[in-house]
Amino acid sequence: MRKEFLVLSLILSLSFSVKAENINCKLGQQSCGTNCCWSLDGTKLKITGGADGSIGVMDSYGVGEITERPWEGKTIHSVDVDGVSNIGASAFYGFSEISSTNIGDTVTVIEWGAYSSTNLSSLVLPDSVKYIENYTFNNQGLENVKMSDSILSIGLGAFSGTKITSVGLPGTIEGIGWYAFDTIYGVPEITCIGNEESCAGLENVLSEYKSYNGEFYLNPQSIKNYAGAKQCNSTNYYFNGNECLTRPNNGALDCVAGYRQNGKICNRMIYTIEEANAVAKPSGNTVRIKYR
Repeated sequence: MRKEFLVLSLILSLSFSVKAENINCKLGQQSCGTNCCWSLDGTKLKITGGADGSIGVMDSYGVGEITERPWEGKTIHSVDVDGVSNIGASAFYGFSEISSTNIGDTVTVIEWGAYSSTNLSSLVLPDSVKYIENYTFNNQGLENVKMSDSILSIGLGAFSGTKITSVGLPGTIEGIGWYAFDTIYGVPEITCIGNEESCAGLENVLSEYKSYNGEFYLNPQSIKNYAGAKQCNSTNYYFNGNECLTRPNNGALDCVAGYRQNGKICNRMIYTIEEANAVAKPSGNTVRIKYR
């Protein structure tokens, strides 16, 4: 009787563990988190939410030290993610054969290093994405990005080491991590998606941006003799609190509020739309911004 009881207990235990691993997943899928399921169709990795339509939460697989992922050792060329709220940290880190990905409009967060060191060339982020964490898409040949219009935060080094030469960002963005866009070509041209008023936030964020090569400024050097409404051309003038004055002949400057010293020039941190539209091609420590 005791032997039969032990055998029955073992069977129930094994049944429970299998059920728990594949809870709310369809036949042929395996679990990758809470209501998160995955399957492999040839070389395409498919990640979905629960079988009952519930939005899944993907597991995270480590920051710095990566834990084993369910698809470890598989040959994966593309990834489809839909029906989940996040893409877990280091989920596809180092899968150098991944050349394409489709991200569904349920995803709001792409976590640390999720696609780092893959092989993407282009990327479309749905407007559901609000947060891109540190080093998420870095260290690959990524050339084109269609950014989410709802993006609020882009983490440290998120697109560093890529081949991006231009990117559109919404004026409502709240933070861009240092080195986020330090590509192999330098910092890309940044287009603000919005109008003068809505883009003020992006200008403020970029004024604090730092690069491996130094600090970057919005610095429209092609504007000449601009002065008005207590806004001075940063290349030729500085504002002393009452009027625009010609800068000293390479003398030391006492930059007033809203300005920052760059060498021997007071650079204003926020510019008018007219200046931004006329900004010259980036050179040195300069971020180019224009309006769409």
